[in-house]
Amino acid sequence: MDTFLELAGLSKTLSPEKILPSLGVAEKQENRIYLINAGVLFFADDPQKFVPCSVFTVVLFKDREGVDIIDRKEIRGSLFEIVDKVMDFVKLYTKVAYKFTGKPKREEIYEYLLEAIREAVINSVMHRDYFEKGHNNILRFFPDRILIENVWIEPKGFELGKTTFRRNHIISDLFARIGFGEKLGSGILRMRNICKNAKAPEPMIEYNEQQQGN
Repeated sequence: MDTFLELAGLSKTLSPEKILPSLGVAEKQENRIYLINAGVLFFADDPQKFVPCSVFTVVLFKDREGVDIIDRKEIRGSLFEIVDKVMDFVKLYTKVAYKFTGKPKREEIYEYLLEAIREAVINSVMHRDYFEKGHNNILRFFPDRILIENVWIEPKGFELGKTTFRRNHIISDLFARIGFGEKLGSGILRMRNICKNAKAPEPMIEYNEQQQGN
């Protein structure tokens, strides 16, 4: 919790009993504080104990078909910790070149735009449907591409990449407080702008319709 408060610029002097309800992530009942779902995902000691599908799987493949696995990890922790850990995995296996500019510190040039990938990872944990328990977020790292997939139910009247929609309002607000995305819900647009400014290919976004059970 201290890390979140520091990132959000909030005082650490207040007790959790006062901070958590003010963030909208806890309720007081019979003089006890109970975390709601968003509070568990951000502030529980082991969020995956209560929400197993919040695990984020990262896999590195040797081949383009995704058969031969080199490394695989199940990333656990609070949602904002998961974002950082997933990016650590991406940085570890992303090819990097060095540009010498005459300055004391050389410039690192990564094969992929890490800022755009980070935005995609934030988007995937911010907007996924945590009531769907049969699938967790996955980042697949192939020799020629990175694929991120998650469970996301399209609302009526929504057009992916054009319409603003926040499924998890409290989660979006918590991420905005620590500078991980904005409450406006423009993550896809930011990814495209990052790629455009770097003269890099824009990310391909696909949505597969699913039949909902009765």
